[in-house]
Amino acid sequence: MFSLSDDVCQELLSVLEARSKAVIEDSEEVIDDLKALMQDTISWVS
Repeated sequence: MFSLSDDVCQELLSVLEARSKAVIEDSEEVIDDLKALMQDTISWVS
Protein backbone atom coordinates (compact mmCIF):
# COMPACT_ATOMS: atom_id res chain seq x y z
CA MET A 1 0.00 0.00 0.00
CA PHE A 2 1.14 3.53 -0.65
CA SER A 3 -0.29 6.63 0.95
CA LEU A 4 -1.22 9.76 -0.92
CA SER A 5 -0.06 13.09 0.35
CA ASP A 6 -2.69 15.63 1.39
CA ASP A 7 -1.82 17.78 -1.62
CA VAL A 8 -2.51 14.94 -4.02
CA CYS A 9 -5.81 14.15 -2.29
CA GLN A 10 -6.90 17.78 -2.48
CA GLU A 11 -5.96 17.92 -6.15
CA LEU A 12 -7.95 14.77 -6.91
CA LEU A 13 -10.95 16.09 -5.00
CA SER A 14 -10.98 19.41 -6.82
CA VAL A 15 -10.68 17.69 -10.20
CA LEU A 16 -13.56 15.35 -9.34
CA GLU A 17 -15.64 18.27 -8.08
CA ALA A 18 -15.04 20.28 -11.24
CA ARG A 19 -15.96 17.30 -13.40
CA SER A 20 -19.17 16.58 -11.52
CA LYS A 21 -20.20 20.21 -11.84
CA ALA A 22 -19.59 20.06 -15.59
CA VAL A 23 -21.61 16.85 -15.86
CA ILE A 24 -24.48 18.35 -13.86
CA GLU A 25 -24.51 21.49 -16.03
CA ASP A 26 -24.59 19.33 -19.15
CA SER A 27 -27.53 17.29 -17.86
CA GLU A 28 -29.43 20.45 -16.96
CA GLU A 29 -28.97 21.67 -20.53
CA VAL A 30 -30.21 18.34 -21.87
CA ILE A 31 -33.25 18.48 -19.56
CA ASP A 32 -34.03 22.02 -20.74
CA ASP A 33 -33.80 20.87 -24.35
CA LEU A 34 -36.12 17.95 -23.63
CA LYS A 35 -38.65 20.22 -21.93
CA ALA A 36 -38.63 22.58 -24.90
CA LEU A 37 -39.03 19.66 -27.28
CA MET A 38 -41.98 18.29 -25.31
CA GLN A 39 -43.66 21.70 -25.27
CA ASP A 40 -43.19 21.98 -29.03
CA THR A 41 -44.65 18.51 -29.48
CA ILE A 42 -47.64 19.25 -27.24
CA SER A 43 -48.42 22.50 -29.03
CA TRP A 44 -48.04 20.79 -32.39
CA VAL A 45 -50.37 17.93 -31.40
CA SER A 46 -53.11 20.11 -29.91
